[in-house]
Amino acid sequence: MYVPPSPISSPITAPASQLSTNLPSGATFLLQYSLTLTSIFFVGHLSKESLAAATLASTTANITGFAIYQGLCTGLDTLCSQAYGSGRLHLVGLHMQRMQLFLLLITIPMAVLWVNAQGILGRIIPDPEVAALAGRYLRIIVFGAPGYALFESGKRFVQAQGIFSAATYCLLLTAPLNVLNHWIFIFHLDYGFLGAPMAVVISQWTLPLTLFLYVRYVDGMKCWGGFSRAAFTGWWPMITLSIPGVVNVVAEWGAFELLTLSSSWLSTSHLAAQAIVLSFISAAFSVPFAVSISMSTRLANLIGAGLPDAAQVTVRVSLVSGLIFPAIDAAVLVLLRNVLPTLMTTDDGVLALAVGIMPTVGLVHILDSVSANCSGIMRGIGRQDVSGYATVFAFYVVGLPIAAMTAFWLHWGLVGLWFGIGCGLVVTSGIQFWYIRTADWERAVGDARRRNDGS
Repeated sequence: MYVPPSPISSPITAPASQLSTNLPSGATFLLQYSLTLTSIFFVGHLSKESLAAATLASTTANITGFAIYQGLCTGLDTLCSQAYGSGRLHLVGLHMQRMQLFLLLITIPMAVLWVNAQGILGRIIPDPEVAALAGRYLRIIVFGAPGYALFESGKRFVQAQGIFSAATYCLLLTAPLNVLNHWIFIFHLDYGFLGAPMAVVISQWTLPLTLFLYVRYVDGMKCWGGFSRAAFTGWWPMITLSIPGVVNVVAEWGAFELLTLSSSWLSTSHLAAQAIVLSFISAAFSVPFAVSISMSTRLANLIGAGLPDAAQVTVRVSLVSGLIFPAIDAAVLVLLRNVLPTLMTTDDGVLALAVGIMPTVGLVHILDSVSANCSGIMRGIGRQDVSGYATVFAFYVVGLPIAAMTAFWLHWGLVGLWFGIGCGLVVTSGIQFWYIRTADWERAVGDARRRNDGS
């Protein structure tokens, strides 16, 4: 019988402690998303074209860069958390070093794409002014990409140790500075639209710097064994675990971003309305997604410690409690549908479209939260591959074709686009839930032990 090592007291936490990880985790993702939301808020008051261009640029950056970073770092949700649960603390820091080197390497081709994005977008987007502004936005924001990558991997490093408040403190400092910098660059220094990406770049580098200072002087150093030459080797197991995470995140993000591109073919007003509802739904999604991250970390700790029974209890609690937050979010979106869009624009046509789509968006948000919860469970047991394949099938075989048919053939407009995505979420949630119900938890413990031994 396998007896786990015990340098840490126990990965099992009381319910109150689990809540204490959910709250800072939710605040972290909400504050991190506010960095982008602030840009959209400021440029939305410049013009309808500026709002559409900022959204298009953010869409492109998300799907071709930030989603890839996020997807690759899901491998750390498994590797770092299971290493910490097994008591092999030095492996937590080693896994982070390997991931950071890999993320910086893939930043090179990503930067080339962003610098040349204006010409590519000009061939896709019917409005040449919007495409040109979006391309200029991407040429600036590329300088912040390495900072984003370092913060994402560093965030997983501290979260694996149960230190969920570290990233929150960093963002509590950075988010207000981000708002101030937007005002300075856009209005005080009169850079206009291009002041927004300048402010974002500063914020993206402030985050890893403050996180480094937190780990160095407050908490988190126990898992740092120093820089190691081993970080330049042993990448393949990390890559094979992380690539399915990329497929999962990019496929889902890509499906939502394709909604934005598709809305541009309806009209610029539809694109602006889509930008508004997507901003609010993304902000609302940060809470259930953060809960799934804290849950996957706890689950991976339990798996790494060789406690499959406790892991199954965590899963059951998560599946039930994971419905509470999205239901509240959806209710707020629907009840305040006449108020929230006015924060982003004063254009009557855009406002009418945004208000009309809010009830559908609220329902999709609940489905998306259920899917995120299931994906978090899959990350905890190291089966990102199942989530990835399910997501690709659900969105690109089921969801997006239905969205295209209902939006353009049946003329449902934005409602049709979101209806199709909702159908895809039902499918991917169903596939993952079936796997969770039939999972072999003893095998998951054995896989984690072999993974740690091999590292």
